[in-house]
Amino acid sequence: MGMSIGKRIAEARARRGWTQSELARQVGVRPQSVQLWEADETAPSRKRIERVADMLETTPEELLFDVPVSQRARARGKRFIGDRGNIIVSAYGDQIVPVCDYVQAAEWTASDEPYPITARTENVWTNIENLSDRSFGLAIEGESMLEEFYPGDIVILDPELPPQPGDFVVALLENDNKIVFRKYRPRGSDKNGQPVIELAPLNDDYPVLVIDPRTPGRIIATLVEHRKYRRRNRLTSLRIRSRTET
Repeated sequence: MGMSIGKRIAEARARRGWTQSELARQVGVRPQSVQLWEADETAPSRKRIERVADMLETTPEELLFDVPVSQRARARGKRFIGDRGNIIVSAYGDQIVPVCDYVQAAEWTASDEPYPITARTENVWTNIENLSDRSFGLAIEGESMLEEFYPGDIVILDPELPPQPGDFVVALLENDNKIVFRKYRPRGSDKNGQPVIELAPLNDDYPVLVIDPRTPGRIIATLVEHRKYRRRNRLTSLRIRSRTET
């Protein structure tokens, strides 16, 4: 098993000849923060890891994933994942986004802090501009959003992006403590002036859900990117075959 993020930070710091206090000063954090990083008790946020990498003359990829980056790639001032002989393989995008499940999405967005990335975090890269530091990826569950969103597809969502009618959102229904991914349809206000929001599925086999005073809830985040995967075609054929056989 390779080194942890904390051990890689400590090793890169040692190569620079810096103490934990010196790295903390350069990055703009307390020395205790660096101590916790190197002990693998916490990890830098996504933006912080870029600052740490810059100060230690390395890259976020090397610190996060232990992937070596060639000197000529660094000299170009570009971000690369690795070197394969004469071919340099680049990252897909320039920002790391942690992937979570539905429950984690609700828990994480209850805080104003960015989500920490650790050695155990599943991550994806994106090149979306103006993405907030609190954005996250979500692996789609269930079939309520077929035929556009399939189980296992990854969507990237931003909690700080207000939804517009027709956007896709993740929402929490408080009465059932249920987290869903649906189409956002505001429906004005009730007789008391309270907002009414419909959460519509794309699959007609599933019900339209509602956020209103009787069924309270909150919008967790708004879709900004959808990663589709080829296996969805196989899922479609299996569902069609199942229907014709029954």
